[in-house]
Amino acid sequence: MSTGPTTPGLAAVWTWGDPGLVVAALEPQGARTFVVCGRGDSPMLVLAAGPSALRVCEPRAEARALFALKLAAAWTLPRPTLRSLFGMDEAGRRIFLYHYVREGRQEGRGPPPPGLAGEARAFWDAREPLIREGLASGGERERREALVRRLVGSVSGGRPPGGRRLRLLAQAALSPRLGLQRAQGLASRLDALARRRSPLALRLLEGPSALPDLSPWMQEQALVQIARRPPVELDPLPPALALARLPAGSLDAVHLGLEVEAASLQAAAQALAPGGRLLLRSASPPPTTAGLVLDAQRSRELQAQDQALLLERPWLLRRR
Repeated sequence: MSTGPTTPGLAAVWTWGDPGLVVAALEPQGARTFVVCGRGDSPMLVLAAGPSALRVCEPRAEARALFALKLAAAWTLPRPTLRSLFGMDEAGRRIFLYHYVREGRQEGRGPPPPGLAGEARAFWDAREPLIREGLASGGERERREALVRRLVGSVSGGRPPGGRRLRLLAQAALSPRLGLQRAQGLASRLDALARRRSPLALRLLEGPSALPDLSPWMQEQALVQIARRPPVELDPLPPALALARLPAGSLDAVHLGLEVEAASLQAAAQALAPGGRLLLRSASPPPTTAGLVLDAQRSRELQAQDQALLLERPWLLRRR
């Protein structure tokens, strides 16, 4: 079912990043933490790890609404019905569950949930058809993933693809708007992840049903922890501006994602307390910034365990 020309869909619902790596790098338990939102999966897992305070930064209204839905659903629903809401089980109750989450009802875990309000409520009210169809594969990127699966199945007879065939199919279907060099790089990265049987590669090549959860924050233990956490501060400003408004030394951990502009690095250095941790992604080591030093050894360890479908590598910096 189409959402119509006045209610555009979503660019993506699930991250190609590695939320577990974000938690491993930031060590957020008991820490004052700042995270760029993205698709919302990394801040959800960071929240489950138990920061003393969490500020999530996201200037895009679509991404803020997606994070708000994931957060409200995690506060409200137990794991089986959470899976149903996001389209991982049979259709039939998704709109009912959405309204349950929307109104802040509860099934007995943690303090009363806040429900959805304002911007996020208006966004999802206009996109109920997307929820009815299933958010497990509801974004433009997830639809391209489904195309990859169909192409791979038609060529390989359902057997796990490999090597050149996988790279060519991924290049053709996974990244239609990317330049040739980057598309080839992502296809090779997917090939490597498939050989490691990473959950992200399994989701892409075998479909959402191949995984018990589409993101690690949907596991029962993480949901229990999320329901116990204090409210999250959601900041609509770009990272550089959001960080610049914070008092000096008021953060212990910052995740900038792909935001590596000089202004963001300088603002992060100002907001971090001595010894604070800064995680970002870039194709090469980040530029030198006053007050920040690259932790080369830890960066190499993170790069070795990274399971993100991204060409940019993780780098960890520390505040002097």
